[in-house]
Amino acid sequence: MRIKGQKTMKQRLLDREILLGTFVKLNCPQLVEMLGFSGLDFVIIDSKHGAYSYADLQDMVRVSNGVSMNAIVRIPSITEESILHSCDIGAQGIQVPNANTLEEITFAAEHMRYHPYGKMEFALTTRASMYTFCNSLDHINYVNNELLSVIMIENLEMAGRIQEICQIPQIDVLFIGVENISQSIGKRGQTNDPEVLAIVRGITETAMKNGKYVGVYAGTIEEVKMYSNWGIQLIAYISEMVMIATEFKEVCASLMAIRDESNM
Repeated sequence: MRIKGQKTMKQRLLDREILLGTFVKLNCPQLVEMLGFSGLDFVIIDSKHGAYSYADLQDMVRVSNGVSMNAIVRIPSITEESILHSCDIGAQGIQVPNANTLEEITFAAEHMRYHPYGKMEFALTTRASMYTFCNSLDHINYVNNELLSVIMIENLEMAGRIQEICQIPQIDVLFIGVENISQSIGKRGQTNDPEVLAIVRGITETAMKNGKYVGVYAGTIEEVKMYSNWGIQLIAYISEMVMIATEFKEVCASLMAIRDESNM
């Protein structure tokens, strides 16, 4: 669903902008509003690891759009139902996790577009089509050309087939799950290991050469800087949960230190 008065994410990527966002794990619309007020470009609402119904996801997307922030839904699994509902609730992007075969990726990509570019079922009685208030051709054009199609690369096998994946025309962004890449080569969590970085760099360069945009999860501010210098344009910095937990730990440690000093 187009956010009124804004360029779409795809248009901004085409203009070579770097888009910054975060994953959202907690089912809390107020936190999404706060992230929008903070100036982030997008959130990735993580229904793979978060506790969301379809109604919850629609509310989270609606709140995000209400503060002029794009919402990408990370679907829980590669099914036609998950993809269709994520489009119908008005998300600006759909992110597909844990693909293990080229066939799965092709299936997902084709079900993010309407005929003649894909196989998504058509309906105008949805939020994405403004509950029938949207012109049907405008809605079809948006889904087929502006809805951001994001495929996650999270294992060594798919990392080795990037050239083939890039030939799937419906895909806009290859999003690198660095943590899972590290795990797939037996170096879980070692996101700055030279072997892990070489794989991430290889995916990035191949995707860019083939006209695809690249997204990535960044675990530190230093990684954000590094990936942006590589030309990666869609960068998700940790998650709102990690940001909150980090601040809680720091504040509580300071409070406990004051208490301990007073009790001496």
